[in-house]
Amino acid sequence: MLDTVGLDGRELVDIDGARMSLKEALQYHSELTVLTAPVVKKYSTFLQNETFNRLLEDPEQLSAFLAGTDVLDLLQKYPARKALNCSGYPAELKAVDLVSTLRRLAPRAYSIASSPEEVGNEIHITVGAVRYEKEGRRRNGVCSTFLADRVDVGQRLKVKIRSNNQFRLPEDDNTSVIMVGAGTGIAPYRGFLQQRAALGHKGRNWLIFGDRHFTTDFLYQTEWLKYRNSGLLTRLDVAFSRDQEQKIYVQHKMKQNAGELYKWISEGGRFYVCGDMKTMAVDVRNTFLSILQSEGGMSPEESLEYFNKMRKERRYQEDVY
Repeated sequence: MLDTVGLDGRELVDIDGARMSLKEALQYHSELTVLTAPVVKKYSTFLQNETFNRLLEDPEQLSAFLAGTDVLDLLQKYPARKALNCSGYPAELKAVDLVSTLRRLAPRAYSIASSPEEVGNEIHITVGAVRYEKEGRRRNGVCSTFLADRVDVGQRLKVKIRSNNQFRLPEDDNTSVIMVGAGTGIAPYRGFLQQRAALGHKGRNWLIFGDRHFTTDFLYQTEWLKYRNSGLLTRLDVAFSRDQEQKIYVQHKMKQNAGELYKWISEGGRFYVCGDMKTMAVDVRNTFLSILQSEGGMSPEESLEYFNKMRKERRYQEDVY
């Protein structure tokens, strides 16, 4: 990035009242991988580029441009140093301009994948390392590859625990729970079952888990099988979408077992969803509503009313991202 904008990383800048080098500001305090519309619009003030301005005025084109694009892409495709400012002179992006344009590096949130009743003074998390290639350049997730590749054993990290009072096991130990998760959305359910096993909860547990491939993506497989063999995990249904020609997702498993699922719900069971907010959670919600209609004889309006009542009573809970 410094080479692209022609700036000296040793130049001093202020970040939230602290004086530091530009390199340190970019490396530890600035969001470089997730490009947002406000950042792009701030950056446009250093450009006189008609193509860029048209991009900003078209929400669909802007959304397509932002997908998978990082700050370095922006600086390379639309270099400020080659633009002309309003006075007709070459514009120059200064160090202070760059850091004030960028967002501060945001914390990354991970669901806790363990229970202190099982692991004591530890916290386990489930991390899917983000790695992909775009336009001939390798891209890496900021926190995921930091944890996977660059943290040494014994190294200290900045961590903050944020309580989630809306995604918890029921107070009644005898309550049945249905847990639907995709990918790293499996994490909180590992903590749930560790908790129920350690405390001897009697409620039934049903896990519906989905990912891409059985051989590489069946996260915590041996633990789920152990819980199933012990009887703690009453039911285990899995959907590996890429292991056959027709893709199978968790909502398909819900539909295949619609009668049993509705029986658990009608008997007071709780329903949990953890995973992708944009597609997975929506598909699960729609399938849940259709099961209420097909198995419970409800109209679309009645099923929605029943669903909203469950949410209010915290019997339908989501941890989505």
